[in-house]
Amino acid sequence: MKRRDFLGNTFLASITAAIAAPFQSFGGKNNTSVAPTLGEAEQIVYACESGIYGKDGTYVLGLLVIEAKQVELIEQQLLQYREEFKYKAKLTFSGNDANKEPIVKMMLNYFAKNEAMSFYATVIQSEKTEEGNPILADFQTSFGQKAVRKIEFFQQIAEKTGIGAANYVMKSQSPYGPSVFFKEKFNENIKALDFSAVNTLSSNLLQLSGILTGCVRSDIADLSQDKVRISIKNHLKEILELKSLAVGTDNKKIRIF
Repeated sequence: MKRRDFLGNTFLASITAAIAAPFQSFGGKNNTSVAPTLGEAEQIVYACESGIYGKDGTYVLGLLVIEAKQVELIEQQLLQYREEFKYKAKLTFSGNDANKEPIVKMMLNYFAKNEAMSFYATVIQSEKTEEGNPILADFQTSFGQKAVRKIEFFQQIAEKTGIGAANYVMKSQSPYGPSVFFKEKFNENIKALDFSAVNTLSSNLLQLSGILTGCVRSDIADLSQDKVRISIKNHLKEILELKSLAVGTDNKKIRIF
């Protein structure tokens, strides 16, 4: 993995911008609407995906839900871990960078102990042929149709978990995606105060959400991976006292549907 320059002194400013600055559409243009302040939102939801919906046999949508008043404090703590380990690259579950293992495990420990943080995930698995190969019926659907389905997944998690008034933070999408369409459909179906699309590197919480989501997909799909990812996944199960990250998991800290 190639290292990138970390945002350093501008990190917390980037997080504030992701939540409280004018909405940045998935197409990269600024919308005139202004996102609610942290005081108006009860929760901040960091959404990530693992797998490609309509292409991979197992797709996971993960939501890391944080009490809004605790977001800045938590980000500061995660930033401190970065400084302690002198780790500047984007943290992801994928990749075999052994240098990430200690800091990722430290962040997972913090997640497990912090009562202001919860994680929810929904798993979409394709039907399989008699030979065990996935039937990818959604592969030929349009980008817009897939976006609608993903919004339905968001809605299902919100209904099952009772997510309250929240701001949603997501990874910036392709500039070729239907940003206005997605925003309109999202607002029609999700009880969100607002949402922002940001560069993943600017948010440690978004990166943590991605790691948790990757752990779930790895465990359910039984993916063949390197020892670093296996160690991270097993560490998460150990600290949460779980034998697996299967659908139906519910230990109050993490729920998988």
